[in-house]
Amino acid sequence: MALTAPEVPHLAGRDAALRELGYRDWEAAWLTLVCLHSGVFTRPQLTEHHRCSTKPAHTFLSRLVDAGVAGEHPVPGMDNHLRFTHVFGRGLYRALGIENVRHRRKAEDLVLFRRLLSLDHVVRHPGLPWLATEQEKVDHFTARGIRRDHLPSRIYGRPGKRTRRYFALKLPIAADEKSATFVYVDPGRETYTELQGGDASPCAPWGGFNACRRLVIDLQKRDDMEASEAGTRALIDGYSTHHARHLAPQSLA
Repeated sequence: MALTAPEVPHLAGRDAALRELGYRDWEAAWLTLVCLHSGVFTRPQLTEHHRCSTKPAHTFLSRLVDAGVAGEHPVPGMDNHLRFTHVFGRGLYRALGIENVRHRRKAEDLVLFRRLLSLDHVVRHPGLPWLATEQEKVDHFTARGIRRDHLPSRIYGRPGKRTRRYFALKLPIAADEKSATFVYVDPGRETYTELQGGDASPCAPWGGFNACRRLVIDLQKRDDMEASEAGTRALIDGYSTHHARHLAPQSLA
């Protein structure tokens, strides 16, 4: 019996572009989710999302690897032999209109886990209005009066060839005209302490230490201004946690 892709409203027909490349409905929908949100996934994520056995998942992954659009690798630091699939085929991303997204590139361990956890949260909450691309996030918040220079961004490249990317960490955001849900992903595997030791290199992606200092001062001013208008400003009115157990070290699972 053919698998059926669960309904994911924010795909909004984008998976049709991959069906035209010869993928089945459920395969195209899954690949679209992965390419948009992470570029990587694990077999348990695939089988749990489709409520299927490992056999169709194995067949699907073998096709991707044989076609040269994906590769399977051990998840680093795991003691249960868990593997992940990295989807890097340029044609897939080009068909979806996101050819330059960084998901196609290999990632260091911390970024890999951030991507896997991001996808895990999205597929566990498919009904939320996820903003899947950088442009969607920028358009949503600027349309609500937030200045572009107040949006989180990071500068890539060398002087003269620099590119500013917004929402560079690519953490999941779901938003509509009523509310917004921001997801903070914590792999729980590394703590950065460079600044405490006097190393300012982590500030480089944001323009250096002085640029970061000016940003912090600006944020503090905005926070003080909003605090004086507490009766009218938007507030965080709830939170929840999600534990991706199959991505945790065995001792924590």
